[in-house]
Amino acid sequence: MNNKNLHKLLLKNPQKFIASNEIQEIIRKTAYKFTSRGGIYGFSKDDLTQEILYVILEKKIGYIAQNYNPDITSIQGYMSRVAFNICLELLRKQQNKPVFKNSLDTDTENLLINERNDTTPESSFIENEIIEREVERLKSYLKMFAKYQHKFTLLLKLYCRIILTKQDFKNFAVGFSSKELDLYYQQFNKEYTEYSDKEIYKIITPLLNKVETKKNSPDSIRKWLDSKVSALKEVMNQSPHYQYDTEAFKNLIRLL
Repeated sequence: MNNKNLHKLLLKNPQKFIASNEIQEIIRKTAYKFTSRGGIYGFSKDDLTQEILYVILEKKIGYIAQNYNPDITSIQGYMSRVAFNICLELLRKQQNKPVFKNSLDTDTENLLINERNDTTPESSFIENEIIEREVERLKSYLKMFAKYQHKFTLLLKLYCRIILTKQDFKNFAVGFSSKELDLYYQQFNKEYTEYSDKEIYKIITPLLNKVETKKNSPDSIRKWLDSKVSALKEVMNQSPHYQYDTEAFKNLIRLL
């Protein structure tokens, strides 16, 4: 059945849509992916398949029918993401801690796992594998910005409120003395989460202008970084499984 007919079936008869061979196959494959690694304690492949079906029919089918857009993605890809995230939610409940959030979730949990007190080694394995895979994706996409790598890295760390090292400044401000860089280093070599974006750009812009011999305003620097972060987040959100909001994306960057 092609995408157009599946979409029509979803709108006309959601139960038949879920029972279609195409959707059943997606759910079975997702269940196998998790249970083959022992990731969800106490679930066989058949058990997990039935649980995914139950959650979709009881809790998500209305949302899916209302919000699926055939102009953005295939319905198979969309349903694969739904099934995958149901499994992650089951994993979270077993461990009583947050995992990846996607656009179908209705709660406000953090996207990344904040604690590592795993209840089972198998669950830990899958969680770590998911996170590592996302970090590797991010690293590969960062290569798009190789032309201004050190500038972007410096600003990206400030954007995420990551404590900076002297090397961060030396990588960008090549040829500048330690004395020249100390003014900036002393501002950001300790916790600075209380600084607003406006304050951070006001502090760092003079250094950027010295290095690049320009006269950019703090606001123009902010806009430059925002455009690059938006581009980076956009390619990361092409994943069929995860959708990053701003804070979730910052959490991922902090794992680099």
